[in-house]
Amino acid sequence: MKRLGAFAPLAGLLLFAPVRVSTQNGPPLEFDVVSIKPNTQAPQRPRPGVMTPLNLPGGTFTMTNRPLLFLLQIMGPVRGIFETNVVCPDWVRFERYDVTAKPPAGSTPDQLKAMWQSFFADRLKLVAHVEQREVPTFALVMARSDGRLGPGLKKSTLDCTAPFTPPPPGQPLDFSHTCGQMGFVAGSLVAGGMTMDSFAGNLRVYAGRPVVNRTGLEGHYAVTLTFAPQNLGSAPTGPGDKPDFITALQEQLGLKLQSEKGTDAYLVIDHIERPTPN
Repeated sequence: MKRLGAFAPLAGLLLFAPVRVSTQNGPPLEFDVVSIKPNTQAPQRPRPGVMTPLNLPGGTFTMTNRPLLFLLQIMGPVRGIFETNVVCPDWVRFERYDVTAKPPAGSTPDQLKAMWQSFFADRLKLVAHVEQREVPTFALVMARSDGRLGPGLKKSTLDCTAPFTPPPPGQPLDFSHTCGQMGFVAGSLVAGGMTMDSFAGNLRVYAGRPVVNRTGLEGHYAVTLTFAPQNLGSAPTGPGDKPDFITALQEQLGLKLQSEKGTDAYLVIDHIERPTPN
């Protein structure tokens, strides 16, 4: 068990302590404007393959009608943690909030992380720790002995060293022409350029377990994977249906999942309070 107390890598995730961090001149790093309030409207269901817009021009962060669990997943002590790996009170999962946080102009990524530390400590009184637990996992490996790839997996032709350029406001992200991003678009998983480490990590939501890359493939790959979005191992319901996930992975990408045992990071909330009023 590791108490959150310093920057440290853990299974590719970033940890930081929920404490106020000061600049060299003394004042703590804080947002210029921060608002958090309950939302009692009916839950909003995001469109498949589309992430709810979170960042506005100028670096302002906004979250509407989402549980605090979502905020903890993307901005909390362990960035990008899977929702089932957060041990927390039920209200953190189900009560919904609107959040707006506007940083000072020109804030760096490290400064933004420090501002979120202050936010969680001041507004939620967050105390948490991280545990590594043994869990069933999958290894993503080559399906064919000759190493041949399927038609849906090709070396990316994109320049993945170039900085990411978001689409204009109101326009969807074109995942087929973007590096490091993958979306479920028109019934298919689509990515323009991803490393196999990143691709394997993104398969967790479909595989139902953590997935580790053991393909040996290096560089960035374009991916198109079409399958029936059913539970892992379930069979198609009738003739003409899309293949199940396992079949599609082998036939279209030339990859397969191999069962293993491994460890996974869990964020355990020791103490959290409903947000203080604005």
